[in-house]
Parts: sequence; structure tokens; C-alpha cells
Amino acid sequence: MRLLVRNAVRRDGLRALSLMLPLFALHATAMMSDEQELLVGMGVFRDHATSVVLPSYPVSSISAGHSGRAVIDVRVSGRGKVTDVRVIEAPDEDIAASVKAAIARWSFSPFQAADAHTVYAVRSRLIFYFRVIGGKPVVTDAAAEAIQRFKKPTRPS
Repeated sequence: MRLLVRNAVRRDGLRALSLMLPLFALHATAMMSDEQELLVGMGVFRDHATSVVLPSYPVSSISAGHSGRAVIDVRVSGRGKVTDVRVIEAPDEDIAASVKAAIARWSFSPFQAADAHTVYAVRSRLIFYFRVIGGKPVVTDAAAEAIQRFKKPTRPS
């Protein structure tokens, strides 16, 4: 998938890139800098993932009754390698460590401009839900679920 990029000037006068992306990622911008890092939506980010490892639900967290969501900020290089994972929110430290370890193993296809010669480093947020359902620990990738629902074929009436 290619990203169509056009230059724009933001209200504050800074140059920015505006992306034309698939429907489930309506808009993304990045300030022009030496790194040219793009901030992209979860759907586009997750859709570019070529290797995914889901976090495990730590036994210590299950035993302590900890559940909830983990929100992370992820940076990926132009070559598709994870360069930074920051936990914004997590039910406990063990879940935060599990998420960081799993995401560090992800890889991505390059985020390219329409000319196919320019690749960009990207940044996005991901959300994982840690729950116990029917006595079983479940970890859900919110972006993957949303993409699945979006891409689910509709039945003819």
C-alpha cells in the first residue's frame, strides 16, 4: 500500500505533510524535520505490521485481579523496525513490561510516499485490553479487531 503525501501549511505556519490514506485512517500529519516522522492512526499502523507478537497476560496480574487497557506509543524507523515503545497507561507494571517486550518484536512494511522513493519513520498509539472472560485470560488488540470488523465482507441482502 502506498501513501499519497502532499505538502500543507498548518495554521501555526509550520510546514506539514498531509496523507491521503485508506478509509480507516482518515488523516495523519507530521511536522517537517530532519527525521520526517509521521503520526499515523492505529488502523494504518496496524495494517502495515508484517510481524506481530501479542503480549501475554502475566500470571501475577491475573492472580492479583488486574485487568484493563494498556495504551502504548510506538515509534518505527523508515525501515520498519520498532525504535521506541512507551507505555502511556497499563493496569500494572507486569502488564506494561509484557506489552513493551511484545511490541519490540513487531516489524512493519515501510511507510512510503507516492513517489516510492521516500520512506518515513512513523509514530502511533496501540491499545490492548487485558480481561478474564469465562475464567480464561484474554488479550485483545483493539486496532486488529477494528480492522477485522471494517474489512468483514457484507452479506448480500
